[in-house]
Amino acid sequence: MEVKEQNTEERKAFLKKQSRKIMIQRIKGFIAEYSHNKLGVFGALIFVFFVFLATFGPYIAPADPMQDMDLADQVVPPEWVTVFGGEYVKLPPTLTWHIVDEIKSRKNASCTVDNFIAVKDMDDGILFMFKNGVQIEDYGSIYIVKTFSYDYRPPRTFKIFMTGQSDGDFEVALEIFLKKPSGSEILLWSSRELMPGFSSLLKRGSKISIETRDFRYLEWFASRLGIFPGQFIIPFNSLNESGTYEMTFRFRLYGLKALASSGRDLNLKLKNIQLKILGLKYGLLGTDFWGRDIFSQIANATWVSLTVGVIAALLSSLISSILGIIAVYKGGVVDEVLMRIADIIMIIPNLPLLLIMMAVLKGDIWTVITILAVIRAPSGARSTRAFVLTYINSPFVEAAKAKGASTTRLIFRYLFPPLLPIIYANIAYSAPAAITLEAELSYLGIATDPYRITWGKMLSLAQSGGAFTKWAWWWVIPPGLCIVFLSLAFVLIGHALDEIMNPRLKRRR
Repeated sequence: MEVKEQNTEERKAFLKKQSRKIMIQRIKGFIAEYSHNKLGVFGALIFVFFVFLATFGPYIAPADPMQDMDLADQVVPPEWVTVFGGEYVKLPPTLTWHIVDEIKSRKNASCTVDNFIAVKDMDDGILFMFKNGVQIEDYGSIYIVKTFSYDYRPPRTFKIFMTGQSDGDFEVALEIFLKKPSGSEILLWSSRELMPGFSSLLKRGSKISIETRDFRYLEWFASRLGIFPGQFIIPFNSLNESGTYEMTFRFRLYGLKALASSGRDLNLKLKNIQLKILGLKYGLLGTDFWGRDIFSQIANATWVSLTVGVIAALLSSLISSILGIIAVYKGGVVDEVLMRIADIIMIIPNLPLLLIMMAVLKGDIWTVITILAVIRAPSGARSTRAFVLTYINSPFVEAAKAKGASTTRLIFRYLFPPLLPIIYANIAYSAPAAITLEAELSYLGIATDPYRITWGKMLSLAQSGGAFTKWAWWWVIPPGLCIVFLSLAFVLIGHALDEIMNPRLKRRR
């Protein structure tokens, strides 16, 4: 008895080992056969590229695709366009200087004050105080001078950001002067004329933004020069020479004597002064209308399209396989009802049906995936039903029925395995439809989270942002090509799987 049990165990172990060998041989044979299908290999390479982009894109392009604005100017081309010469020569990159930090490090910026004001470096800025034992005047001055080199074409926009803090009862005014390489000096900005509330904003710690796009600033600057207030007149008439510039921030402090008489100190802290020249070129794919990185948008949107395409295709194939098997196995009324429902869904155009369902459900990306899977399932259910009909009366199924096999065993052991080639092909062919339908919904502004970027949404933003009229090809072509190539990858993979697993196609080849 013990010998018989031992022989049984050895036989089971041998059969298990043999089945493992057969499985490994089948996998090796499949890989070898797939590697000889050139179109299939090309599709797989495209798919791997998009998987890599979806996985490592946020690390390669760390900018937030929706929140990080003004990385460069509006709708600027990629950095590599400079190789074409012509109008792309000497396009400026984005240049940023943190002037307070440079003063503290004694690098390319300096600070001078009146003799009754003391300066102290702090961790979070520069602190200005009254000197002890020195007569305090009624008003004082702080001069911050920043020197920088600029050897590019005039930019379209530059910005100055500033934050400060003080609890003293005094007034602050600011004038900004710019000395050009030729030696001429212009008054660039004045708080008294352009920002009457500058003093209170600075002292309470609000972020002060000076932008050359501001219309009031444009009118003021144009009136001083006696010219028309065009959109780019400030940078075109200030940063229009090559060489070393000198920008001077002159802070005027009023009411200091009364402040000192009350026994209070000045306690004015400048936390940050930032000069930012927005570049006219940026990154691998340029910027959109809001100065956001298009490559970051492409990389982050890849995850959405891959998720929608793969999961919707898997769900669709699973649903269609189950429906097709049930329709054949049950037959009669069940078969008729399921197929008529499938016919009704198939004759309704997908996009209008999607629009209605999204308007009713108003869900997130998973709602979109579920709806796409349900809409795509009927066509797969019909092909599954036709395939199962050829197997339901086959000898091995009849033999299993005669042995008393349960319904579950019949479906998953005898009917489901022959369906795998059909399922694989359905997955590969359903994914492109899901990807393009999701892109259409995003383009129309209906699908998913409004703060989540997708390829379809990029095309919608490009249209509303004037990319077509501005010939901003770097904003339109990349998302369009991504939709095309990812869909093409699934089609090529599906065609290759169909050729490998379909005996008729093998004989035809």
